[in-house]
Amino acid sequence: MIPAEATLRPSAEADIVIRAYIPTHRYYQTESRAVVWREPDGEWWFWRQQLDWGAPELPPIPPNALAPGETWRPPPPRTTDERFPPASGRLSAVQASALETAWSDRCRVWEPGAAGSPLPLRRPEPGDSRRERWCPHGATPIMGEITERGRPARLHFYPCDMDFSSRILLSVAASATGPSDAETRVMERLEAAAP
Repeated sequence: MIPAEATLRPSAEADIVIRAYIPTHRYYQTESRAVVWREPDGEWWFWRQQLDWGAPELPPIPPNALAPGETWRPPPPRTTDERFPPASGRLSAVQASALETAWSDRCRVWEPGAAGSPLPLRRPEPGDSRRERWCPHGATPIMGEITERGRPARLHFYPCDMDFSSRILLSVAASATGPSDAETRVMERLEAAAP
């Protein structure tokens, strides 16, 4: 969930709201939390926080000299938002296009909300005789919720990279970023040239 103090959040009229979460696991100590949404005007926006729990925060360094009778107290520990500041804003055009493509996939509504490993297959994959797909060792799980206006939220969980449009939606949301400098310059030129 987006914290209450965040300045950017989905409006009540948002067409689509995608909440994605990648937990820490055995090999990676980074946790990703993200919310991506499309407003009625078609613009995609995001709020994302990436927490790196692998490296401990360095302790504060006391001053070299203290006045007689003065004691040093370390400052209070920083909050999670101070250590790992969230990012928010307009979603990059590349990621917005990827979301639109995955969203428009006709098969998306028939995909399972959760998949396990092994994943049963109707036919073997090319070059393999097994009728199931196993997640590779150390795969990154992803979970989240996808809400379309007027419909109930749908929960999703995928233990690894799978060829589901819903998983692509969660994956793009979890790695949401704003436009690059080059993309911003192009958009500014287009807006300036518009009548």
